[in-house]
Amino acid sequence: DWLIVDKHQNRKYAVRKSEGQLKIYMIEPRLAGTFKMPNDLGAYLVIALPMAIGYFVASFGLSERSGRAPQNWKFIAILGICLCAMGANLVLTLTRAAWIGVFAATLYIAIYSQRKLLWGLLAIALLSPFLMPQAVKDRFEVMRQRPSGFMSERPQWWKTSTQLIAKYPITGIGLGRFRHEYQLHAPAGFHHKPYHAHNIYLHIAVEQGIPSLILFLGILFLIFRRLFALRKRDDFWSLGLFIGGSGFLISALVYGLADQILHQRPLLIFWCLIGLVFYVSDLDNSSAEQAS
Repeated sequence: DWLIVDKHQNRKYAVRKSEGQLKIYMIEPRLAGTFKMPNDLGAYLVIALPMAIGYFVASFGLSERSGRAPQNWKFIAILGICLCAMGANLVLTLTRAAWIGVFAATLYIAIYSQRKLLWGLLAIALLSPFLMPQAVKDRFEVMRQRPSGFMSERPQWWKTSTQLIAKYPITGIGLGRFRHEYQLHAPAGFHHKPYHAHNIYLHIAVEQGIPSLILFLGILFLIFRRLFALRKRDDFWSLGLFIGGSGFLISALVYGLADQILHQRPLLIFWCLIGLVFYVSDLDNSSAEQAS
């Protein structure tokens, strides 16, 4: 075995001979959990963490509406512990797109639902330089030293995607063909062969055409409309679903600017939560019709 150290990226590569060929393994101090890749865990937390924040905020939101102190302190305490654990896991994945996505969702929830969260975000920002692990500090240092380079080859993937969209604007290149087409159209000197465009909007357009992207945006509009229909409800589960659901959508869509979230494991929980939103919304409508 050989070990190659890349000090600029804070990475190590293990080169191992196997069955007559060399295999290269990248070693990073990143948390992956039971997922194969840290980015997969980050994508999962991008969806799950804002939902947990939504129900945590809903606990206090209902008490403010009623003018009484929250009654479910045990539930709030357990949820708070889960939030801390999930937040720590998110940080240790070192997935920058996930950081930005969850931050955007938390900022939205703070501005729209609970202004006191802004003080919490400010406190975290002030204390984080003293509390964050060294691996996280190194990650930020790479971003500071190489503001464009830390994005890897993403700009080239996006550029090639736009070229393919211009070439096949209506039909796209076909499902699952991005890697093959990228190898044919990528310029010399780019050796990485991605399976997707690392941008959900470009990926939908490049594989399925611009009409499919427009349809996807229309579906998002319908989902947001169903979510905002729940905002006036006074029960805990509907209010938490509105706050957390709108937060997780914002988080996922922001994350989708730099990576693919609509694939494999994250895809299941994404559409499961969307289905829950439509179920609760339809349940409310049917109850109103019966009452009338």
